[in-house]
Amino acid sequence: MTNVIKAKSGNDFLALLPTMLGYTPTDSIVFVAFNGNRTIGGIRFDLEATNRPNWVTDMLKIVTRVDNLTHIVPVIYTNDDYVDGYAPHLQVAADLTAYSDMVGPPLRDFLMVTPTRWMSFVDKDTPADGHPLAEIGESAVSELVEAPTATYLGETKLPDVDATIRDEIAALVDQPSTDLGNLDSIFTLFEDAITADALTATERARLLLIFDSPTMRDVALIQWARGRDDESDKIARHALLNVANHTVIHDTLGATLAGMGDRPDVDRLKNALDVALLLAASAPTQKRAAPLVMAGWCAWALGQSSRAAVFADQSIAIDPDYTFPALLKTMTDSGFIPDWAFQIPQVDEADLIHLNPDA
Repeated sequence: MTNVIKAKSGNDFLALLPTMLGYTPTDSIVFVAFNGNRTIGGIRFDLEATNRPNWVTDMLKIVTRVDNLTHIVPVIYTNDDYVDGYAPHLQVAADLTAYSDMVGPPLRDFLMVTPTRWMSFVDKDTPADGHPLAEIGESAVSELVEAPTATYLGETKLPDVDATIRDEIAALVDQPSTDLGNLDSIFTLFEDAITADALTATERARLLLIFDSPTMRDVALIQWARGRDDESDKIARHALLNVANHTVIHDTLGATLAGMGDRPDVDRLKNALDVALLLAASAPTQKRAAPLVMAGWCAWALGQSSRAAVFADQSIAIDPDYTFPALLKTMTDSGFIPDWAFQIPQVDEADLIHLNPDA
């Protein structure tokens, strides 16, 4: 059941926003999308991107892809502070406000958080030197939520794995068996990996060896994202047959990997991300490239592009000739976002805030 919390003022909104996003932004400009009085999502950009030509047009082209958007609230998070009573990033605010006035989408508010102050570029009653930052923490609604400790990168450190287990896995992948099981048993292993309580060292080693095949890696990602049934097994078998015959991959497989189609199952993707990181942590260094890029793709599919880029870079560092992480890095660097990121809702928290207290 969705919890709806009403923000009566800018400091209420700023107290709630990190909870909605799942992280506390830094050096960012965040666009919060609204449908009427209800939030329907948030998209973050690096603040330094506002130095690029046409940055307003480029960012709003992405933001306005959100389904049923009626208004936006941009929020600047900056390490720059007021100087002699003047707020930072006034030109950024002026450019974005002017574009919104001429082209849209309408601004419901436009906020900024500095190291010591917060302010609204829209509220005419905002003091020239802004409001004290403490007002955000003192907001009555801040008691209703727990502020996240994560940054926009999320957790990028690999989990701890006992050295004995790592050594066992290293021995298993160093002398691989030619028999990794039939396809049905492999698909079952993929499913067990994200639904079982734990993976044995043998199961982890088997998965690492299976993911030496790029096609099997992709099949696993699609199954983790979409679920397993007779149709998914058929698509996977078809994809493997096409690769064997040097023909094209199945449309469903390629489309999902490219971020097209309906939103995948979010809980399955989160579990898959955890599994991929566990496999990377369990593997010898030379076997980490595949699980790292799989973690990157899962993060990207969940809307965590900055985190995805970190995992892609780590994968490339291990195997510079590996194609998939290079492709994923190109997508994250260019700001390419999955189609389903613009579908409503992405997560239940997207319904968290009502800006109008009377709604």
